[in-house]
Formats: sequence, structure tokens, C-alpha cells
Amino acid sequence: QLKRTREKRPDMFKKFKPQDKTDKKLLKEVEKDANRMQLTKELSWRMAVNEDVPRIMEIVADAKASLAKFNVDQWQGPYPTAERFEEDIRLDQCYVVCHGEEVAGVLVLSLLEEPCYDGITDGKWTEGMEYTVIHRSAIGAAYRGTPMAAYMMQAAEEITKNAGRRCIRVDTHRQNKPMLN
Repeated sequence: QLKRTREKRPDMFKKFKPQDKTDKKLLKEVEKDANRMQLTKELSWRMAVNEDVPRIMEIVADAKASLAKFNVDQWQGPYPTAERFEEDIRLDQCYVVCHGEEVAGVLVLSLLEEPCYDGITDGKWTEGMEYTVIHRSAIGAAYRGTPMAAYMMQAAEEITKNAGRRCIRVDTHRQNKPMLN
């Protein structure tokens, strides 16, 4: 209701005075949502090309900063490097998701089996079924909180189906809540 009031009756919204912690938290969320980028252009995905690498590295830098902000030590060293993404492009396993013409995110989706998954005993893998593997994915800072990450996962599903597979495997740091979601 508060969000709708902000959109439809900004005059009334300005007069709203939070009464308690719950109101303050809700008001903060409404303001945060209002300041998020609106996805008004067409969403698409495509194979990445070498010319995308500088933008991919900007997105990686955004992701590293976000992870550090939440004290997640994933990606806090030099990995992943531009050379790693160039290799992914060479192997035809690097994709970008776009908002209009702007590259908004990156996704590495491999059709190769991942040998390190053979030793995983906790968790539930679909046994005996060919799969794709999400290795590196990130969304640019401006797109966090928008439906862009969900769109990127839909792209991964579509690519997987197009490859004749029904499973996607992914692993991440146990504290990387956005990726876990």
C-alpha cells in the first residue's frame, strides 16, 4: 500500500511519518525499490565476444565490491580474470545478458562435465544425466534488485534445453546469498 501511495499520491506519501522500526524498514525498502533501474528496454542474451570483455570486467568488479560489502570472500583475489573470460568466449561458453544494447550481466555456461562434482556427496545431483554447469555469473550493480538475474537464469535454462539437456549444476560460496537465491 505504501508503494502504491508513493506512486499514485506522492503528496500523501511525503506526509507519512514512520511510527516504529517496522515502518522505518518498510519505508527504506519502498525508497530502495523506487530508485532501482526500471527494465524498460528489451531483454536478450547472446554469445559474448572479445569486445565485451571490458564491460564483463566492470560487472565482475561490481560483483567483487558487492561480495566484499557483505564480507563474502568469494572473488576477492584476481580471479576471475579477463583472460579467463576470453578463454570462455573461445570455448563458446560465455554469454551476456542485455538490456537493450547494454550488457547487463555475464554467464558462463559449460557443456563439459565438471570432474570436481564427482566427489560431492552432500547435496542432491541428478545422477546419470547430462548437464550444463554455471561457472561464473554476475549482474552489473545498476541491475541488482531488478528481474535481470531471473532473466539470466531463464537464459541458462533455454541454452540448456537447446543443448538437449535437462539439468543445470551450479555451486557457489555458502555466504553468497544472491547466487544461492
